Amino acid sequence: QRACKKHPSVTNVTIVTDSSLTETFNGYVAYDSATDRIILAIAGTDPLKIKEWIDDLNFFKTAYPLCSTYGEEPCEVHEGFLAAYELAKLEVRETIASYMSLHPTASVTITGHSLGGALALLAALDLTLTQGIEITNMHTFGQPRVGDDAFAKFAMKTIEEYRVTHYHDPVPHLPTQNLFHTDWAHPSTEVFYRRDSAGDHTICDGSGEDPNCSDQFYLDANLLDHLDYVGF
Repeated sequence: QRACKKHPSVTNVTIVTDSSLTETFNGYVAYDSATDRIILAIAGTDPLKIKEWIDDLNFFKTAYPLCSTYGEEPCEVHEGFLAAYELAKLEVRETIASYMSLHPTASVTITGHSLGGALALLAALDLTLTQGIEITNMHTFGQPRVGDDAFAKFAMKTIEEYRVTHYHDPVPHLPTQNLFHTDWAHPSTEVFYRRDSAGDHTICDGSGEDPNCSDQFYLDANLLDHLDYVGF
């Protein structure tokens, strides 16, 4: 409610969750009349449970059907992330469609933090490819790796995402690359904040795995950096 009071031009808000008891997908769709935008925002893990979530993050991948459906190299994604989005998918599609019918000139923005960033990427691909919706802006914060290298390349061809990282945040390093010969990779342009999350930043090389940005650190382990993004 405090956040909503800072944005009086947000006149409509609809909570969107998955259909499971765990409610891994927690977000909302809103309309901002000041910018004529429909916004899908997806929350991350409860800050009090973030270490537990990181410790439990598994490394199992499963086939991502949209890669093959659209004639690209078969690819794989984190099975837990995909399962969470699948449970919320219909509600996301229907809610976005409802808002677009009410606000036909509005652009669509998607954002998410942590686990919410991973789900935001899956939502953006789904809405773009299966619903024909143009995603005008997409920014995620502290997003973990979602899939393999083929998935990363597919995502980069399909949507434009700005993936914000903060200094020693450990989550962008997970799942770790080349663990047991799996190849996890980030898509999209990374925007790296060193030290102050609202200070100087670097627009990285667009590969998703720029060794001069978050990847320059072999092991990041500062959860406070994960919970501090662009001054929030």
